[in-house]
Amino acid sequence: SNSVNVFLGLGLPWMIAAIYWPIAGASDDWKRKYLSKDFIEGFEKGALVVEDPGLGNSVLVFTICALACMATLLARRKLVGGELGGPDASKRATAAFFVSLWLVFILAYIFTN
Repeated sequence: SNSVNVFLGLGLPWMIAAIYWPIAGASDDWKRKYLSKDFIEGFEKGALVVEDPGLGNSVLVFTICALACMATLLARRKLVGGELGGPDASKRATAAFFVSLWLVFILAYIFTN
């Protein structure tokens, strides 16, 4: 399910843009905005441009959060006897920790972009 969302949500629009730009070419607005950029060399006739200097930061924060989740699940397996269930306090603490990791990721993305 997540794979389908990623492929349709990111892959399909990028594929359509990759087909569109060589056919349509660069508009006057595109030329004004991007022709002065050094990374456009070789794509003067137009191309899909995605400027996101925060992508590296997002990947780093996501990786750290994912590792923290994995460590939590491994610790729960050893301490509680399974990833899910167990005593009410540990279930709630784990849920709160996972929600806080999600908030950390969202806030890190907002403040780095």
